[in-house]
Amino acid sequence: MNLSQMRMFLEVVRHGSLSEAARRHQLTQPAVTRKMQRLEKELGTELFERGEGHQVKLTARGQDFHCFAEKVLEDYSHLQEHWNLLPQAKDIHRLS
Repeated sequence: MNLSQMRMFLEVVRHGSLSEAARRHQLTQPAVTRKMQRLEKELGTELFERGEGHQVKLTARGQDFHCFAEKVLEDYSHLQEHWNLLPQAKDIHRLS
């Protein structure tokens, strides 16, 4: 599993549709479907219930994963912000 899959998962949830998430990210719907299928396979569970008209709904396990994915991406964003504020390694040597 990777951050790209988590981001796309959240986009599918946000838009309620694989095809709409694909359109907004200039991808094909089959590419997004494959990405979500790989994620589901890796997790060993279905994350979405496929409905009529390309709409998707989260399964109970999908709802659990949604919470984790949001937290992971939020923490990753905080890590990036923090890391960018730290002095670079070469600067640390000058501070010693």
